Amino acid sequence: MEELFIHGKAPDDYLDYELTDEPWIVFRKLHSLDEVLLLVYFKVDKKKIIRLTTITNHLELRRGTFR
Repeated sequence: MEELFIHGKAPDDYLDYELTDEPWIVFRKLHSLDEVLLLVYFKVDKKKIIRLTTITNHLELRRGTFR
C-alpha cells in the first residue's frame, strides 16, 4: 500500500488493474499475499486521493458478499 500512496501505483507484481463489472466499474483491484487477498480501492487522480474500499478474495468479490 505504501507504494500505491507514494507513487500512485502498485508494483507490477501486485497485478493492479481496473475492474470492469458492476458494481465495481470505477474501482481498481490489486492482489496481495499470492492472490489470497484482494484490495479494492478507488482512486481520484485530481485530488490524489486513494480510498481503500474493501479487503476480500475473488469469490467474495464476484458474489458481492463481504464480511
